Amino acid sequence: MSATWILPLLAALALLLALLARRLQQSRARAARVEARLAAVLAAAGTGISVWSAAGRLTACNARFRELYPGVPLKPGLELEDLLRFTVTRGLVQVPDDETEAWVQARLAGVMEGARTTVRTAAGRWLELRSAPVDGGDNLLLYTDVTDAEETRGELSDRNRQLDRLNADLELLRGVLAAAAAGEPFDAAVARVVALVCGWARWPVGRAWRVADGDPPRCLPLPASLVVRGEKYEPLRPLLADEPAADGDSLAARAARAGRVMWVANVEGDPAFQGGGRPALPGIRGACAVPVRSGPEVVAVLEFLAPDQLVPAEAATRLLESVALILAASSSAGRSPSTTRSAWRRVGST
Repeated sequence: MSATWILPLLAALALLLALLARRLQQSRARAARVEARLAAVLAAAGTGISVWSAAGRLTACNARFRELYPGVPLKPGLELEDLLRFTVTRGLVQVPDDETEAWVQARLAGVMEGARTTVRTAAGRWLELRSAPVDGGDNLLLYTDVTDAEETRGELSDRNRQLDRLNADLELLRGVLAAAAAGEPFDAAVARVVALVCGWARWPVGRAWRVADGDPPRCLPLPASLVVRGEKYEPLRPLLADEPAADGDSLAARAARAGRVMWVANVEGDPAFQGGGRPALPGIRGACAVPVRSGPEVVAVLEFLAPDQLVPAEAATRLLESVALILAASSSAGRSPSTTRSAWRRVGST
């Protein structure tokens, strides 16, 4: 090659190098602008943002994300699994001890695959954890405080439950009023009311007693009123159907003497269900007795058995008192209290 070709070649190479250098400079400038924008987004976002490599190591995070881990050095290269384990073992989020490992593994898989979940912090705040894969194999992990939304949702749920409870209460009263308006004999009316209360409270067993003359009062079973719901409780039917009159410390007699709704939290420790030759009631924990008055005297008692402990509740007590009042009023309609009492007592003594 002659010397005449060398200079043009060198000039061309120099120009090419200059172009490559300029493009490299432009690429670096664009990368710097992208990094600056990313930094600005990370700094300005109200959401905690972190970027994790495909290998599960921290690349970058913003100040909001760091606020979730005060005193923890969140340096590039930190392993995601270590951070998640720290999150749950140090009590930053509420997770049962026996679910710690499962929680860590589920969150780890979720970050790598893209997922969304909500957790409650030890401070009582709610955080939404979202993850999403990005180009190049990296993953974004975002923490957003959604406490206001969760509290609003919880309030709505509470109100919906209250409305459901109120509707159930109204349906019970409506059913009792319908039974009262039907003009049925006392036996039939009280049987319908016992069934309505069992359905309202989801109590599997209910029955009624007539209160006969005597001091102390003696309660006579009303067989037609016995309600047993569910195959699990069918073995109780013959036990309850064969029970004789209730007196002394029986729940029905106690309610008749007290003249008020009575609750038994746990039948295992109550004398009304222990001793005296009374049969055991498997599957029953709580009980409730509702006296029915005619004038100043108690003439009947509704008794209910439940699989759970029954804690006295003011609202439920008032409602059951209303049920008994409607039942008593319907049975005495058009008759004086003395006539009603004598009629019920005559039936109860047979």
